[in-house]
Amino acid sequence: MIRRGLNRYFRGIVLNQVRNVGVHSRVLNSDSANSHDISEELSNSNLPQGTGRGPFIELPHFKPLGVPSNLLNITLPQSSNLSIRNGSIIAVNGELNQMTSEHKLLSAKTGYEEITTHGAVSLIVNGVTSHRNYDIENYSIIKIEDNKESWTILNDDSLIAWSGYNMKLSPTRWLDKFNSFKTEGKGIIVVNGSNQLYDITLAENETLLLNPNSLIASTMSSFETEILRRNTKFLEILPISLQKLLMGFWSGLKTPFTKMGLPQLISTNFNKLRVSFDDKFEKLVDDWSFKSTLSTGAKYMHRFLHSIRLSLFALFARKPIFFKFKGPGKLLVNNDRVVANERIFSKQEIEDIYRTNRD
Repeated sequence: MIRRGLNRYFRGIVLNQVRNVGVHSRVLNSDSANSHDISEELSNSNLPQGTGRGPFIELPHFKPLGVPSNLLNITLPQSSNLSIRNGSIIAVNGELNQMTSEHKLLSAKTGYEEITTHGAVSLIVNGVTSHRNYDIENYSIIKIEDNKESWTILNDDSLIAWSGYNMKLSPTRWLDKFNSFKTEGKGIIVVNGSNQLYDITLAENETLLLNPNSLIASTMSSFETEILRRNTKFLEILPISLQKLLMGFWSGLKTPFTKMGLPQLISTNFNKLRVSFDDKFEKLVDDWSFKSTLSTGAKYMHRFLHSIRLSLFALFARKPIFFKFKGPGKLLVNNDRVVANERIFSKQEIEDIYRTNRD
């Protein structure tokens, strides 16, 4: 039972800097790009001599291995506790029967295994390769030494393990698509990402726009959103010779229309039409919402119309949405690419953000 439980749960930036912010990498250096000797991590000399109970408690130790750090060395003193979500055991120095496990829940959708050791153990653990659809993992360790400091982990897929004197994790809501958790108390948290991880420290009133797909964790309890306005013109991505040819043709073509004021006229009337359509569609949905109290059919029709409106809005709302953080605070970020808004935000969140940031 113990081994079955252990094997089950040990399984498998874009940055816009407004002012100077401190940034440094969390990936450990290695002398070899091809291999990494882990003999020392599994030797008897690496086993902790302390205990996880009594007046002088020794916590579990976590050490990322390799570059990228897709292996994690965990050393557990006897009588210590470790909460772990993801990973598969590669090697063990110690007896598995010296460990017991109990399955627990952080939330209805997020489970973990609480490990208790009866003897010192050293483990080599491999990460989950499906994290954000990448094949590379990088571990990072967050040490919380002040009870007043609290971190929010955006996505529980990034949460690997934690331990501490009074460390607790509780669910919090940041985005509809992710199960987020907030820490309380002192301890150590292990998180992972699909690329190199970086620490960012924001001083008082410093502001940072951050690609939401790169955020791992933050000490700031809230954030704003901002739509990234792209001013890049189509011609700028073409070869210079082709740019000159098309610019000459386009200048001659658009001159009479510009003089007649057609571009401004079309833009003004199109915006009026769009706003009018939005307002009428919302009134239609509201009417069906009222009628939903009269019949079940109208209730489903209301949901259908609302779903169509959100889908159409998300289809045309293609400008990237960025997180906006204001210091003081700390961020742990992953060097990940920008993805489509609907990969991060729900359709309702996209509509709300665009309406809030409407020009």
